[in-house]
Amino acid sequence: MLLKYISEKVLVKIISFLTLILALSPGIYLNAVIYPYVTAKTILFRVFVSLMLFLYIWLILKNKKYLPSKNNLLISFFLFIVACFFSGIFSPDPAQSFWSTPERMMGTFNLIHFFLFVLIISSVIKSKEAWIKLIHWWNILIVSTGSIALYTFVTRHIANQTSIFSDRFYGFAGNPIFFAALILIFFYLNLHLFFEKLQKQQKGLWWHVLIAIIYILFIALTGSRGAFLALGVTGLIFLISLVFNPNNELNYLLRINVQKISLIVLISLLTVFSVVFVFKNNDFIKNNYILHRLTSMNLKDGSSFSRIIVSKIGIDCFLQKPFLGYGFDNFEICYQNNFDNMMVEVLPRENRFDKAHNMPIEILATTGIIGFVFFACIYVFGYKNIRDLMIENKIDFYAGLSLILGIAAYFIQNIFVFDVFEGFIGFCLLLAYIIFLSNSKKINLDLEKIPSKIKDFVLILSLILIGLSIYWFNLYIFYYDNMVKRIDHLVSNDKAETALNDIKNLHLIRSPHKDALYFGFFDIFVKNQKNMSKAQLEEYYDIAFKNQQFSYKKYPHRTHIYLVQLAHIASKAVNPEIKIQPKDVKNATEIVNLTKKYNINQPELDFFYTQILFNSDNEKDWVLGEEIIRKAIKTYPESAKFYWVYGVNLIDNLHRPEEGIKNLIKSYEKEIVFESIDQVMTTVINFNKYNEPDYAIKVLQIYIPGNPKRFQLFMELSRAYILKNDFDNAKKALDQAKKVYEEERFTKYSSEIEKKLKELEIELNNLN
Repeated sequence: MLLKYISEKVLVKIISFLTLILALSPGIYLNAVIYPYVTAKTILFRVFVSLMLFLYIWLILKNKKYLPSKNNLLISFFLFIVACFFSGIFSPDPAQSFWSTPERMMGTFNLIHFFLFVLIISSVIKSKEAWIKLIHWWNILIVSTGSIALYTFVTRHIANQTSIFSDRFYGFAGNPIFFAALILIFFYLNLHLFFEKLQKQQKGLWWHVLIAIIYILFIALTGSRGAFLALGVTGLIFLISLVFNPNNELNYLLRINVQKISLIVLISLLTVFSVVFVFKNNDFIKNNYILHRLTSMNLKDGSSFSRIIVSKIGIDCFLQKPFLGYGFDNFEICYQNNFDNMMVEVLPRENRFDKAHNMPIEILATTGIIGFVFFACIYVFGYKNIRDLMIENKIDFYAGLSLILGIAAYFIQNIFVFDVFEGFIGFCLLLAYIIFLSNSKKINLDLEKIPSKIKDFVLILSLILIGLSIYWFNLYIFYYDNMVKRIDHLVSNDKAETALNDIKNLHLIRSPHKDALYFGFFDIFVKNQKNMSKAQLEEYYDIAFKNQQFSYKKYPHRTHIYLVQLAHIASKAVNPEIKIQPKDVKNATEIVNLTKKYNINQPELDFFYTQILFNSDNEKDWVLGEEIIRKAIKTYPESAKFYWVYGVNLIDNLHRPEEGIKNLIKSYEKEIVFESIDQVMTTVINFNKYNEPDYAIKVLQIYIPGNPKRFQLFMELSRAYILKNDFDNAKKALDQAKKVYEEERFTKYSSEIEKKLKELEIELNNLN
């Protein structure tokens, strides 16, 4: 009886509407969670797909014509998920393989939802007109939200009086690569619809040309080399096809000589790109960030060369576990086990990779040959479906070629990056559309013979199970992903005790994302530690360590847990009122020993560990710290961080200031990027103290523009100019320090600060 309450037509309309609403998902941003550009959109997608699944079950119980097709593309996608699931089951970290990390959220659980999305819309949306309307509305939402993002991008550059080509356009995805991945798919979908409408002489075909041009502009502004190369290669194939495959019907429909126009466009584009590459060392191109980025794809570029190293690591991982790999979405485990020290030389600032940045190789490394075969079949059968339609004249040649090139473009782009939500949802929409076009035979189940009471039971059971899934696997996770903001609010409003009680119970939470929350807590407590009591801070550190200790014993292969733990302990050195205690050294040593046991080779682990050892009161720890850091500098000679921490501790603890200053200078020369203003202050204070004011000024000139409210920076700048006997600049810096101090007056340490300002003023007067 329940089946009769909603008609078949209404169910189809609701599913179609939910599919349309999902066009907004790539642009969703929510600052209330730790990963604003990832969490909310993924949770929304999963909830909507779950609702669509319930409605779809209802629909097929009413009419078996909505059962999925036996299309090889759909079957390949399903078998790929099965391979991913079993690779995860037999992996070192099955939980991460299934749930992924909150930073990515592209594990097997999400793949299941993408598969359901493809299955449902390819089975429910049954008319060409409905598909065109759906793509039309997705276009409107993507172009409108993208245009708003572009307007914000342009106005920001106008306000800052900078060129729009001095920066990359991020679109609405928080990352230019992610935005470009989605746009690439829709560029070819619009090209396909243009040729479809052209053949039938339908209205609105030039609308798709306009949209395609807008998408090309978006891709160019992102400066995404993978997307640009994918567009270039597939676009070249398309133009060559127009030139060497004359089509009189196309000439007639467009009222132009398509072959000649295409040849002119092809020669013009090749000429322009050749000129740009020939003159890539010209000042105009070098000063244009986007052009310079697009012309700098070579092995000398650290970003490009690092991809080759990571790809080699991926191949090594495949050879080690050729059948099931290291587990889907567990690439970081194999990366750490096969870490190449050259990564630090190529990318000294950021050398931790949780993705291979080459999707075919990542699939080989994480799911083995079994997963890779089904992964490849998705692309092969996608191509075969369209080719069959073209052979049978069920689709125009150029309309079909556009879809094939859309698949090819996505594959080429993913040789340089990896699957992300924004690009993959567009790719899934394309796959669903191809499955619809191929009109394969449906699965044949005789549902009419099932009694209505059994159908009602199935429907109610589906509602209960899907409802529980929405709550436990989506809403529950989302609620606790918001915990960082709640803790920040409590600590900022002097309610640290309440915050500590909440964190104390964090180990009881069943969210797969709870380990990542400590990234946020770490920032909160370090930021606010000067406004908290010593007892509260010590309590937080103890709670954080105990909870995280439980996590890394349960998930011993997760690099980020060890990093956060060591960073927590090392952060004690930032606050002069808190000291590194013997138990902290013991805890840090336990962590480091575990990383060695599980073959985790991240250089930052040594960086944090040596900071902890050098800030201990035990001289034996200093000796061990120096031994470790000397070895680290020898192993990673291009890592500026190690020179910096060694230099600071040679001055502060080992009492060898001359050697220490030399290491600080080396860290500057190797372009160190400081992670906090405290590190900047430590550096410039030592440069001034040991008569290296030139380096102090250079460092301050880099960091003052981004921190104009830090009066301490202006104080040190004034002191550096005093050391250089530069009265005018010293006075300007001191005046600015006083001005900022008055505006941002601190209640704590105010008398000490005012004393230092007075001392600077006396030094300045003496200089005058």
